[in-house]
Amino acid sequence: MDHQGIPMTYNLTVGDLAKKLAKITALSETYHARQLRAQIREEALTSPVRGGSGVTAPKLFDESGVARALILHVLAMTGLEMPLLRQAGRACEVVNPAARKAGIVEPSDGVALAISRLKADPKAKMYLQLSVSEWPGDEGETSLGGWISDSAEPFDSPVSPSLVCISLPLHTILKPLVA
Repeated sequence: MDHQGIPMTYNLTVGDLAKKLAKITALSETYHARQLRAQIREEALTSPVRGGSGVTAPKLFDESGVARALILHVLAMTGLEMPLLRQAGRACEVVNPAARKAGIVEPSDGVALAISRLKADPKAKMYLQLSVSEWPGDEGETSLGGWISDSAEPFDSPVSPSLVCISLPLHTILKPLVA
């Protein structure tokens, strides 16, 4: 659902996402389409909806998918490689429990929550908090975890100390989408 409680429609193809990203980043649609297809193939960018049946049916995206694609683009531009982008994509789904507002029904998905808050209050601040831990992840990969938060303060787990923390200002990155 969008910020007004209206169900969001999944009607954007990879081409539509590439077109939207090209307008924001000034890079070509072809570049973005290639990057998006790689992110979808590697499951960094996911969607629960397909435009038809069968394995060749295209994945369809909503407003949240555009935001996720933009976040992954920014992270890729900083040098994060696909295994870490995959983990960052999963972190975008999680919400810091301390960021929840008591007595208010909000989206459970992190990116949807960030979009909702930023549309409701243009002065709101939302962050994607990412942390690389010393513990290896799946298949010995570097382990990256995180969540969406309303705080820029990096979190640190006493169980798995962070080697690197990234605090991505979503209110700045998503501004072209929510303005």
